[in-house]
Amino acid sequence: MHKRPFLFSLAMIVLVSACATAPKAANADTAPASEAAAPQAASESNKTSEVIKISTNGKYSFYVNDVENPELTLKRGKTYQIEVDTPGHPLWIKSKDSVTTDNAYSDGVTNNGTYKGTVTFAVPADAPATLFYNCQYHLMMHGKVNIID
Repeated sequence: MHKRPFLFSLAMIVLVSACATAPKAANADTAPASEAAAPQAASESNKTSEVIKISTNGKYSFYVNDVENPELTLKRGKTYQIEVDTPGHPLWIKSKDSVTTDNAYSDGVTNNGTYKGTVTFAVPADAPATLFYNCQYHLMMHGKVNIID
């Protein structure tokens, strides 16, 4: 099955300002991403951090906005807060599409390998053009991460 690249846009993600002062309870968890992001559309270029939510459906796939194992496109110089809720399936950012903890990509990555929590990825300027996200245990839970300027 051919997978189309999954490009992040305001309709697909929740943008978070690096200097936001609103309490966590008032964030986009209480509204659909398209509603929460719409008022911020005019100032998108000022955003330095984006939130990506990854979950499972109880099967052997990761889901981003209801898309199964999508190809992701991230930008160098941006920071991504990857909110992971995948019990039993630790999420790893890696340099090779593989299981286990081998080939973990660590430049700019904090909390790699979590199954419940936040993986922070500050994409460095020298990040390779292609990375991967993988479950530590299941090869079919994976996706390609394109890194662009």
